[in-house]
Amino acid sequence: MRPRLTVCLALLSLGLFSSCALEEHREWGVLHLSVEDALFSDAEIREAQVYLNDQLRATYTFGSDTRSLSINNLDVDRSWSVRVEAEYYESWSATLEFGGGGAETLTASLERAVNQDAVRTTIRTFTGDGVEMDGLPLTINGETWGFRTPTLVELAPGVPNTIRVAEEDCERGEIVLTLQDDDPSRVDTLWITDQLLPVETGHEEAMLLLDGTEIDLSAGSLLNPAPGSFLSAWRPGHVYQAGAPRILSGMCDDSPVFEWTALAEGFGEGQQLPDFSLDRADEGQLAYHAYRGRVVLVNFWFINCVPCQEELPMLQDVLTEYRDEGFRIVALNPVESENAQRQWVADHPEYTLDFLLDLGAAPVAGDAAITYFPTNFVVDRRGVIRQVSGELHREDFEPLVQQLLAE
Repeated sequence: MRPRLTVCLALLSLGLFSSCALEEHREWGVLHLSVEDALFSDAEIREAQVYLNDQLRATYTFGSDTRSLSINNLDVDRSWSVRVEAEYYESWSATLEFGGGGAETLTASLERAVNQDAVRTTIRTFTGDGVEMDGLPLTINGETWGFRTPTLVELAPGVPNTIRVAEEDCERGEIVLTLQDDDPSRVDTLWITDQLLPVETGHEEAMLLLDGTEIDLSAGSLLNPAPGSFLSAWRPGHVYQAGAPRILSGMCDDSPVFEWTALAEGFGEGQQLPDFSLDRADEGQLAYHAYRGRVVLVNFWFINCVPCQEELPMLQDVLTEYRDEGFRIVALNPVESENAQRQWVADHPEYTLDFLLDLGAAPVAGDAAITYFPTNFVVDRRGVIRQVSGELHREDFEPLVQQLLAE
């Protein structure tokens, strides 16, 4: 029996309480759930039903941009059964026990259901020079299944089946298969045509990044950019070029157009940090003014930035140490795609910073005149910037946090 309940019942027996209002003391947990194909994690599962204790809790669409969901307000004093069901898949289930933190992160890996009236093969796609391309859309006999390569497909036996990599007006290849006997280990290769994406930044000093990594543009084009890859560019003295139009599909993408905007003067020490509101990388929005009265580190970073990754564990340690005293960290990423950021945050629940998507037409990074990563702004309780720096080190950073919390 929990201590609160024991004390309450004792007081009831003495006539000191007429009732026990325990609801306000209830401890709530949250389930972070990802759903994926057990064989091919990149395959899209279009819709799944999530049951908690055999009650339908959510019907959720998992797409290329949304690979997880959070379910809040689960009583951590109970054991919850979780079941996920999706068309073409076997049911998946698990039991939540909740650790001391009141949160649990699970991945539902769904197994394909066996269809006795079909034969199976795995479709993999390769370019002419033997490079495998993952994540391309498949149509089978003219119908879009929603699966992306590589994937296990089920076909009618003894008849020709036309499998194409195609999307709207773009086609990259096809294969016609007639299968007789079911062989789940069978693999068929679909050869696809090369795609050249012309890219011109308009300035010799500009740097182009693909998924946060600098690329050589001497050829003037990208050969077979991977589906879901993300283009961004940087030019000294100008705002980073990033945002949703830079996400490449791998299917006849249009050439990106870069419109360079000169950097503002930026934010300096002694100035009030301007307010901003951005989408969170997990869910919801965060407005900076919600943290007025707290000491805040505003961190500009991106996933493939090595020094950014090197300082993250230290930042988390300091946040854990001083959160209860009023310290917070918001991390803004203006470089990588929304999908990449959301997936990274879902894959790293050990970090509890507020990760924000700085991908709007007027990114905060532009107003802040960010020219390198990481860039850190330490802001006091009054909203005044007290320090601007690059990569932080605990021996210098922690004493500053202690000082500002004491003011």
